[in-house]
Order: sequence, then C-alpha cells, then structure tokens
Amino acid sequence: SRRINGVSVYSRLGKKGPPPFGLKVFKGFKNVMMRRDFVDFIIHHPVAKSYQNFIKDMRIPDEHYYATLSRIEKIEEVTNSNK
Repeated sequence: SRRINGVSVYSRLGKKGPPPFGLKVFKGFKNVMMRRDFVDFIIHHPVAKSYQNFIKDMRIPDEHYYATLSRIEKIEEVTNSNK
C-alpha cells in the first residue's frame, strides 16, 4: 500500500508510482450521478484514460476514479503539468 494525498492506494502488483498528470488521489463513492459533459470527459479525455490505466490494478478502483477526476478544477493546468 502507499498513501497518496492521505488515501491508501493498494495495488495487486506492489508499490505504485505517482498518479499521472500530478493528480491528487481522492476516495469517494462508487455509485455516482454525473452530468453528460463529465461522462464525455471520463470516456474520451487523455487525462481520464491515463488515470483509468493507472488505477486498473488497484483493489477498489471505482472508489478513487470518479472522486479524483471530479475534483479537477482546470483541466488545462493538469495537462500542462505533465509536460
């Protein structure tokens, strides 16, 4: 396990590196209601796809996925931080 932003991040494969794009990991509910534009973002945007790839080996990825991506305030700042 590893703690990122105060959240324990467990991987079935051992220690995880830092999340892509410098995202802060949050834990939240796995059942959520979403706006259509957010659904479009999580399906199509490279940041969301990269984060989905990052969490795919976690024990309970859905508790982190929506909570983390929904807290991105300005996507331009996130995408520029990975350059």
